[in-house]
Amino acid sequence: MNYNDFQIDIRNLHVEWLRQPALREYWGTKYVEAVNERDHKKKQFEERKAEIEFEYRSNWEKLCPKIKLTEGSLTNVVTLHTDTMKLQDELLECNKNVNLISNVMKTLDDRKEALKNEVVLYTASYFDDHNIPDKVQEFVNEKSKEAINDDLKNNERIKKIRKKRSNK
Repeated sequence: MNYNDFQIDIRNLHVEWLRQPALREYWGTKYVEAVNERDHKKKQFEERKAEIEFEYRSNWEKLCPKIKLTEGSLTNVVTLHTDTMKLQDELLECNKNVNLISNVMKTLDDRKEALKNEVVLYTASYFDDHNIPDKVQEFVNEKSKEAINDDLKNNERIKKIRKKRSNK
């Protein structure tokens, strides 16, 4: 997940509007894949659980000679089986992934609304330099500086140059 996918460059709203459907389609595909993976994992979990339950029901006296066969004892044995626990953990991880991507989809919907609002502000000349209050202008300039500095920090070429200079 890239945090920059959710940022809006108010100086390039036309580009942001072109990016929006592509982002939505990309994350929509990821969501469908995550739901499909979760459903397959759930099916695998249920099938393995049924196999283990059948195995224990068929061979209870041999596998658990000191325990009386009851629904509760069978459920506990199946739940504590290593395969069941492993598949349960995998299913939980799949659910987490689905929930995360679902949140991304909601964020993209919020981004779309924000884009609409930015366009309304732009068409109302809100972003003209003479209409921007000083504090807002300072905020935008500061955020621009932060973005430039972040890009410079992550630039591999600049990292190599700094490393060479520090070795001298």
